[in-house]
Amino acid sequence: MKRKLIAYFLLFLLTPIPIYAQVTVPPAADNHMETFDAAIVTLQSQNFSAGGKYLQYLRRTSTDTGPRCPIDQAACPDIPGAPSNPKFDYLVNIYKGPYGDGFESVGYYYGNQDTIYKRVINHGPETWREHDWTIVSEVN
Repeated sequence: MKRKLIAYFLLFLLTPIPIYAQVTVPPAADNHMETFDAAIVTLQSQNFSAGGKYLQYLRRTSTDTGPRCPIDQAACPDIPGAPSNPKFDYLVNIYKGPYGDGFESVGYYYGNQDTIYKRVINHGPETWREHDWTIVSEVN
């Protein structure tokens, strides 16, 4: 029993924990994120009231001119008021958790020298999902 506890303790110590280092982005990135999030909250509220579920949006590719949605979602309406800056991209994740439904507004900002920044604003009970701007290693 004692060995088992020690093994679990050592496993806990060796398990990597993601650490998000806060970074500084230009004010334009924050402005775009806040504008996008406000537009998404309005759209999601309307959709949830009408149909009881949230919409999911996928990240756009270089050839997309409008929003993308998953194949199991019937429609992917435009997001009124969403920023159309080529240095800013977005997606919306939806989730159903044990404490309720929610969604994440995820913004990507393409900085200089191929640096990509990401920010997540959570709307729902799983508050651990939210984090400020971080540098990510994703590449389109």
